[in-house]
Amino acid sequence: AESLQVTRENGIFSGVVEDVEYTGPVRSCVVRTDVGKLQVEIPSSAARPSAGDRVRLAISPGTVHLVGSP
Repeated sequence: AESLQVTRENGIFSGVVEDVEYTGPVRSCVVRTDVGKLQVEIPSSAARPSAGDRVRLAISPGTVHLVGSP
């Protein structure tokens, strides 16, 4: 969930917000995309998504780890 972020443009995935849960300082959202349901955590300081909103998701660069083959 921490590896994905909601973005207005250049997102690698797009979909529709299906569910939003408010827990403490973050919101947990489920987004239905072409690759399945993805869970995204959004800081409470960011814009509040609602069920039915169309969003794009980007991968946070600092969370990608490439592993070479042996």
